[in-house]
Amino acid sequence: MKTATASAENIAYDGIISLIMKGEVKPGDRLIEQQIGDRLKISRTPVRNAMRSLASEGLLENRGTGGYLLPKLSLKDLNELYRTRFMLEPNIAAYAAENAPDAEKARFMQIIATEREYYIRGEMNMYKLNKMIHGGIAELSGNKYMQLLLDRIYWREEIYILFFDTFYHGVSDAPLLRDPDLSNSHREHREIVESVFSHDPQRAKTTMQRHLTSTWTMLKKNIFASRNGFGGVLISDWDVPLRDF
Repeated sequence: MKTATASAENIAYDGIISLIMKGEVKPGDRLIEQQIGDRLKISRTPVRNAMRSLASEGLLENRGTGGYLLPKLSLKDLNELYRTRFMLEPNIAAYAAENAPDAEKARFMQIIATEREYYIRGEMNMYKLNKMIHGGIAELSGNKYMQLLLDRIYWREEIYILFFDTFYHGVSDAPLLRDPDLSNSHREHREIVESVFSHDPQRAKTTMQRHLTSTWTMLKKNIFASRNGFGGVLISDWDVPLRDF
């Protein structure tokens, strides 16, 4: 019974994310258990539990009796998220380099190999691998509070990736990315893993900083490239400048 319940919750969890990715649930929309359950053809209980999990991970906001909300996207919010990531994740990578067991390297290299295949196939569950890489490095740090902090902001940051990374949405001067050899993110993920398992904290810290800078640059470019299209609808505060970190 527990296995069946967990499976239904996983279906609800992935189903909600799929609805968001397809634009059937938009930033600012309220998610009602019964309505989501009807669309996913599952009962309310696993939907409720999935929403609770997604709220704890920062994707949804719990509005109490008002259900859950997919928060609106804003440049102010994105600035704050990336200031936090730049403060947090390079240090996580440095701690991971100090503590990572060598036996774990094969698992991470397999994730990188799977990521390569996901690019080629255009697998929309790519976000799971991104979480496995960044969350896994936090686990390697051996610091439970760093893990908790990263878990709490993961989905809030990832929602911008789902809407503005060219793996998921092409923009005027950047079509959908399906070649892993052209992906900065894929190359940088491999470099991060290699730097962590080199057990060189400064190298790991620098490599993570470089990855965050690359991702931040990509997001800024694609957000403004989409301003006259879907981005103009999603972003609520175009007067806010995006910072340099």
